[in-house]
Amino acid sequence: MNLRDILYFDFDKAASLVSQLEGGLAKQRAETSEETQDERNIRKYELLKVFKSEFGGIQTDKKTVLETKVLHHDLLVRLEETLIELGFATNINGTVSISDNSSLEIMHSEISKSPYVKVEGWCAFEDFEKLYESTKNFNDLLGFIKRCELNSVLNIDQLKLQLKSIEEESGKNSKRYKDATAEFKKYDKLITENIDKAKLPEWLFEGVREWIDTYIDGRLNLRVCPFEEFPEIEIIANLKRTCFIDDDLKHLMYGYGSEPNRKLCVLGLVTSVPPRDETTLFDMYEPYVKKKDIEGETEVEAIERAFRAIFPALRNMEKFTSFHSYPRIVVHPIAVYRNIQPVSNNMNKSDS
Repeated sequence: MNLRDILYFDFDKAASLVSQLEGGLAKQRAETSEETQDERNIRKYELLKVFKSEFGGIQTDKKTVLETKVLHHDLLVRLEETLIELGFATNINGTVSISDNSSLEIMHSEISKSPYVKVEGWCAFEDFEKLYESTKNFNDLLGFIKRCELNSVLNIDQLKLQLKSIEEESGKNSKRYKDATAEFKKYDKLITENIDKAKLPEWLFEGVREWIDTYIDGRLNLRVCPFEEFPEIEIIANLKRTCFIDDDLKHLMYGYGSEPNRKLCVLGLVTSVPPRDETTLFDMYEPYVKKKDIEGETEVEAIERAFRAIFPALRNMEKFTSFHSYPRIVVHPIAVYRNIQPVSNNMNKSDS
């Protein structure tokens, strides 16, 4: 038996799939659960009616959160098992094996055959919203770190104490104090110069923010590497911030980190399998791009052709930040969770 720490769950997508797979059975179960819930609420109200309404409200909120998490877990298990059982989904780690004959092409082909995939591996969260905010004060933080480093090496605090001691002993007009002040200013100037050298040009951060605003505003990617032998093969998932189980995303990132040292599992629909040679793909805009002046073309047709020809140019720009390229595979994620095995099953494993 394994436990799951569910981090992310697209409930609407999962409920839609379960209703299709089970022919409306999920709705019937939900209605039954709702009727039972109503009866329980009435009984609890009668028992707790002597308490203040605020107390009952708090209990109801906590109970709703608990029941939601239980529902998520039940729905995820049913959906995952049903998809695999009916052949819609493939457990990549359990079915795709690595041997001496394995190659990047073969592995990529095997993984991309299934409509849905379940995959476990080393992960990295890439939060472009956080990256955007970080560019605003990156240089200030870099300068602070550099100043701490130089202060430690040059013993600036000790120099300040010495300068103050000389001032008390000899006064500000003494030659000794003036020489010490000049020495202190020399070190202070050295620190400032080194900090300025360490900083990156502001135009770079402005360009990064402009690019994020235009193409990847708010994006939160999850990259999964299922095979250490083939690190080029990655499963890429774009996560919705509203689908995280914990409302406080910072809390999750603090616990697991942007690059978790525990493997995570992703269940999702394969949405893009970039080929090695993109020229093999059908290009809907080719007729508009290759056409020049056409005899008999109306003004409306010419304008339409001109506008349609813009989209391929935008597509080429988007490639720089879509990160969809061979041999990566893109999925629409339904769930992200951590498999937790009993201690007895982990004695010979480095991660759980």
